[in-house]
Order: sequence, then structure tokens, then C-alpha cells
Amino acid sequence: MKKISKVLSVAGLSLAIFGGGTIASAAEDNTVDSTIKKGNVLDLTDQSNVQISEVLTFGELVNQIAADTNKPREEISQQLMTQGKARGQSSAATLAATYRTLTTNFSVTPFYSPSLRFYCETNEWGGSFRGIKEIKHINMNRDANGLSKTFSGTVQANLEDPNRIFYIVNGDFHNNGTTTFNGNVSITVGKTGSVGFNASYATSHYKYTYKEGYVYF
Repeated sequence: MKKISKVLSVAGLSLAIFGGGTIASAAEDNTVDSTIKKGNVLDLTDQSNVQISEVLTFGELVNQIAADTNKPREEISQQLMTQGKARGQSSAATLAATYRTLTTNFSVTPFYSPSLRFYCETNEWGGSFRGIKEIKHINMNRDANGLSKTFSGTVQANLEDPNRIFYIVNGDFHNNGTTTFNGNVSITVGKTGSVGFNASYATSHYKYTYKEGYVYF
């Protein structure tokens, strides 16, 4: 697996394509220093590829993460509460907050397109006025098109602004093996985070993938 030597796309690329907005990272200098390497793909899939859930309660978010990851609800609930406290948010505020999931597919080969799901705390002001406050969890569904693969690598995400997530998938897919990961993150606006995926007993290499893309809310 190739390592990502530079984190995310330069802000100038965002400005050129989307007409505004700067990117900040969690790095000490709060800058993003990145280039799209030769052969890498920036996935500018249209917004119809993004599935946005209805507004979820805290309990519904816990149920969704537990169902998607096969982890106990109690474990998920405790992790989310701990994240809130780390941001200085009271337990009552975490329980009363609104949440959504954003799901997008990305292409590994013409025959295999797994999906990423971002579990987010949101601000909901009514109508189309809404924004992502924090990405709290990231998951990859590796079952797609009748195929199931293991993955060893990383998924990085930058919450560029309350309505735009920039992501990078970088790693290797195998036909056989077991994948383990911890999808807990705490990515607020202008910050970057990543989730590492580990593959055990991985055999029969399928495809190396480096994919950059956007998810809009």
C-alpha cells in the first residue's frame, strides 16, 4: 500500500472547481499541502450519488452505526458520549443533537463500487438551511455488486465547510481475509481525520486504489 505523503487537495483546486472556500487541516500549521499525483482520480461524481438520511436522533444514530458495524449499541453510545465531552459538549446536548448519515459510492473497478458512510452531527435550521457540525464516525461497506472484499488502508476526510466533505481512499483490496477498523473520529469544520483499516490473512490481491472525492450536504 502506498502511503499518502501529502494530505488533501490544495485550496486552489477547490476554488477553481467550486468557486470558493478554503481548506484547513488539523496539522499544526493549519494548512493543507497536497497535490493530485499522476494517475490518481478525483471523483467528481454528481450529487445523485450521495444518499442523505433523514434527521436522526442520538438513539437512531447509535442503532445505525451498530447495525452497520456489528458492534454493541452500548459501546457505540459510550464512544459518542465521550466524543461530545472531549469537545466540551454536555451529555444532555449530545443526546438532544440532530444527526444524519451521508453515503457515497466510489469505483474501484468497473465491476466493484463499495461505499463510504459518514455519520455526522448536524445543525438543522429548517428547509434547506442546514450544515454538518462534526463527522463522528466513518464506515466503508465493502459488499457491493455481489462482491465482498477486504481492505487494508486509510480513509481520510476533511470537513472543508459545513456542506462539503473531501475524502481520500488509499489502500489495497483483497478477495480474501478479515478487515478490522475503528471508525470513531471527531472532525469539525476545517479539520481533518482518518480511519485506518487492517486486513488479516489477506490473500488474492484484487486492486490498489487511490481515490479522491467530495460529498455535499
